[in-house]
Amino acid sequence: NTLSPECDNQIPLKKSCLETTDKSMMIKRAAVESPDDALIIGNYLRQYYDRGNRFRMAYSDGSYFENQHHSPGNQPEHEAIIVSMQLAREAAWKKKIVLWTGSRRNCGCGWNHAKKRSDIPLECRLFNKVVEAPTELLRQDLNIALGEFLMIVEEFSYINFAISPDANCERWRWDAHAMELDEFHRPLGPPKGPPLKSGHWFSRHFEHVSVKVNIATEETQFIWN
Repeated sequence: NTLSPECDNQIPLKKSCLETTDKSMMIKRAAVESPDDALIIGNYLRQYYDRGNRFRMAYSDGSYFENQHHSPGNQPEHEAIIVSMQLAREAAWKKKIVLWTGSRRNCGCGWNHAKKRSDIPLECRLFNKVVEAPTELLRQDLNIALGEFLMIVEEFSYINFAISPDANCERWRWDAHAMELDEFHRPLGPPKGPPLKSGHWFSRHFEHVSVKVNIATEETQFIWN
């Protein structure tokens, strides 16, 4: 996390501000002074920070991604996931490790205590204050997440899926290891090129499958050959 009180209320944000705060310098020093065999990864690349925190890639081995669909409010609709995918692919081109947290929502345990269902964010109302795990909804989310991940996947890319990192209530909320998709058991093959964008559709072709994802409707297609 790069945000710092030292940079608050600077409009426009000074180019060097986020890079020179005490917190940023501490993180850089920890990375530079770590042993040569240390693996330096953090939640560095964030699409809703100015310039995406790219400066951290100079001294890190990679980044994990979360809240890829979250917009600070000054972006066009669906721009958040597009920029997140761009940042992930840029890191992958630089042979960095990409850890992609795939869920489109963050529905933590706290929303289980909401007094009214209307107080729960719209994207979480079917996932909080529920009697049992919404298994089919989780499977649908995982299917979409996998499609988006395949748009950015390269040699050192990995996917994690959870609708929240909050482990203070139901296990299914943060531990999806038991989820199964048929796609997990089929060969992918190498990509034939980068993803293509046409309107809201992203597509990418692999040796054994073509994948299409509509970032507006969430429709996801796997076409096996």
